[in-house]
Amino acid sequence: MQAKASKRKDTVPLGGVRQWLIAYPSAVPAIIFLAISVVTLLSVFAIETGARHSESLQTRKIAASIASELGHEANIAVSYMHAGAVVLSSRGRPTPELLQQFSTEMEGDFEVPGAGPMGWLSRVDLADVDGQASPMFQETLAAVQGSGAPSSSGRLMIAGPEGGEVPAFLIVMPVLAGNTAEVEPRGFVHRAFNANMFLAAALDLAIENDLAVRLFDGMEDEAALLAERSSTAFTSNVIEKPIQIANRTMRLEVAAPTPALLTPLSVVTLLLGLSVAALLAMLARILTRQIAKDNARLEFFEEQHSIRNSLTRELNHRVKNTLANVLSLLSLTRRRADNLDDFAEGLAGRIRALSATHDLLTNSEWGTTPIASVVKAELAHVSAAREHEVEIEGPDVELAPNDALTLGQAIHELATNAAKYGALSDDVGRVSITWSLVDPDLAEVEWLEAGGPEVSEVRGSGFGTELIQKIVAHELRHPVELHFDTGGVRCTMRVPVRPAGEFQLRDQLAG
Repeated sequence: MQAKASKRKDTVPLGGVRQWLIAYPSAVPAIIFLAISVVTLLSVFAIETGARHSESLQTRKIAASIASELGHEANIAVSYMHAGAVVLSSRGRPTPELLQQFSTEMEGDFEVPGAGPMGWLSRVDLADVDGQASPMFQETLAAVQGSGAPSSSGRLMIAGPEGGEVPAFLIVMPVLAGNTAEVEPRGFVHRAFNANMFLAAALDLAIENDLAVRLFDGMEDEAALLAERSSTAFTSNVIEKPIQIANRTMRLEVAAPTPALLTPLSVVTLLLGLSVAALLAMLARILTRQIAKDNARLEFFEEQHSIRNSLTRELNHRVKNTLANVLSLLSLTRRRADNLDDFAEGLAGRIRALSATHDLLTNSEWGTTPIASVVKAELAHVSAAREHEVEIEGPDVELAPNDALTLGQAIHELATNAAKYGALSDDVGRVSITWSLVDPDLAEVEWLEAGGPEVSEVRGSGFGTELIQKIVAHELRHPVELHFDTGGVRCTMRVPVRPAGEFQLRDQLAG
């Protein structure tokens, strides 16, 4: 049983705030610093969120503007090609000069950027086109024939203004005969558009805001890139917009530059907030340390008196326990001794065993003690006399002081019996002491002898047997299984794994 030292935290009435500062001197500065830091970080987060949202809205606005401009350009191209188809529907096969003149007169101030010369294809020429035109052109003609409406082609390559080939798309318009009852078109007007020039005409806002812009044929295929304008910065926050060009859906992508880590306003807010937090935390730390020192001086003398009282009670309690153990050993040894020498020898050995365990507990400041240390301490007196094969094995299990004392007495009695009559009485005997945890709060210790003299099946009950089966079992609150088998003694004990009673001395306050 452990005596607990009771200490009063304060002897001087203190206000609630001051008492809290004394109890948690380091917590106050930390709480102040953390609170102001959290407010600062939340402010920075709000500023950054607003800035990111504003940038996203601006990017969406620009993307919508570019998409609208591209759609407007496409509508102009389709409109004047439609007008041309109406005019040409009443004429015969147009000549290249007529088409060039018509294109110039129709466009006027509405010239579509990147538009090439207008071409004509009659229905009778389709057979020749099927063998010479690109698959994309043939696919577009088939779509126009099937729907009777203008259609835009996908990505194809045309000759560029500076040589080489550039990505482009083609708009094909059907030309119907003068008789509206005829469904089949008499020919097709077509015109190619340089995709890069077509896109560049709508990018004034994107260039001002350093945006990356790309135009794709279709909504899914990433390989069908028609035109692009790269940004000088890494981009994020991609905005996608569908665009209809002559009944074909194309995809516009607008990506804003990756924003800086923090905006200038966020940087100023962060530095100012952390500076204020550090200053207030430092002032709070100075205040709490001074309060703690003043209160420590007031507590010191009262605590010394409390410690002296606690030491006196603890020492008195342990001395009484030790004397009670000695008296019990004395009484039982006297009843079982046949002569004075046996009495003195038995009593001396048991007091030495008690002393060995006390030494272990003293070294651990009467805290918990490993089972292995208890076993080794109690086997020291028999191991020193003769070399024996002793196996000690088990997990790291700590015992409370009273349980360690009881186990030590049991191991001493088993070792003494083995040294006199059992496996430790000759050079070929072996002893195995093993233990394991059967529950988180219960350890099972097994003593097993082998190889020694044969154990007699008929024997009287000695002091050791009585101590183990009665006193040890009572102290440990679990029955002890002790068997004197012919091949050697076997003993199984169950020892509670309990925490030690709390008792510690406060170190003398510095200063």
